[in-house]
Amino acid sequence: HSTGIPDITVFFEATGPLRRLAYMNPLMRWLFSTAPGQAYLKRQVDKRPPGPSEEDRKRGYAELLGVARNGRGEEKRALLRTPEGYSLTAMTTLEIVRRIGEGAARPGFQTPSRLFGPEFILEFEGCTRTDLD
Repeated sequence: HSTGIPDITVFFEATGPLRRLAYMNPLMRWLFSTAPGQAYLKRQVDKRPPGPSEEDRKRGYAELLGVARNGRGEEKRALLRTPEGYSLTAMTTLEIVRRIGEGAARPGFQTPSRLFGPEFILEFEGCTRTDLD
């Protein structure tokens, strides 16, 4: 709630694995929630590389659609495009640590946007916001 807006909905485009999970048979979902199912999934994850390749990180991106609606039903929408998640996390973390080292921290939990302002994410290469309304 760093925006002060009480009701925000964010959509994102699901990739193949997320789509399959969303439409998975409820019995399979239950099976994967059990201890043996979790152990099986962990073994499968451990067989994979620890993250995306450098090439995948360079060409990857994320798009997030934000929709804010007031009590009268009026709506504002914006699309945020960012670099791939691993790269974005590295860039933002380094900048946050740098700023905190310069004394930007305040006591208690703070979101990056509350601490550094709502435009903070737009300071990073590859991050753009398109206001749709």
